[in-house]
Amino acid sequence: QSKQDSFVLSENHFTCSICGNVITTTNDNLISFNDIERINIGSKYSYDRRVHFKDSVKRFQGKQNVNIPTELFDNLLQHFLNFRLIPQNYAELPKEVAFKKVTREHIHIFLKELGYSKFYDDIVYIYHKITGHPIPDITHLENQLYLDFDILVEEYDKTFKNDRKNFINNQYVLFQLLKKYNYQCRKEDFNFLKTNDRKIFHDSVCQKLFEKLGWNFKAIF
Repeated sequence: QSKQDSFVLSENHFTCSICGNVITTTNDNLISFNDIERINIGSKYSYDRRVHFKDSVKRFQGKQNVNIPTELFDNLLQHFLNFRLIPQNYAELPKEVAFKKVTREHIHIFLKELGYSKFYDDIVYIYHKITGHPIPDITHLENQLYLDFDILVEEYDKTFKNDRKNFINNQYVLFQLLKKYNYQCRKEDFNFLKTNDRKIFHDSVCQKLFEKLGWNFKAIF
């Protein structure tokens, strides 16, 4: 028996058929269990979206907790050798010399070829571990980014209330919010959408939201 079925409404009282507990209500505060369920579901979507956005912020800085298989690094190094991106004696050289030809784009391509596409979101971390290239630090912007994200989500839900589950790509949102603060970053450093239709759709949606909020927007596709 569900929790909802356990309560019997009589006049202005909810009575639990299991424990006998009585809850008195008024017309002003009478809320159905279905209403409560809808509120809980909406809160869960908002919470999940914020968690995923915070995860994107961490991954952009290589701060995520992740276990990268040792063989992934070994296979990438072998590919670098095969394509002559690094010298045979790379281990004897400073990283900035040995891996000066290696880019994030190379890693992205090789991850796909090697069957490691699930690690796309960890490219910043992988690139740093292999090449020693410094990773971004946006600690000073994090709190403002989270606040902006909450504001953006609220506006999205009001504007696109019939499609609340399908929020825009978090990597795209992070890029746009960083550009809002004139933070120097490249769109190539983010795991964006695949199809042109989705890219144009995201620009269109985000532009509408930014304009409603009075934020500067620049299309990237």
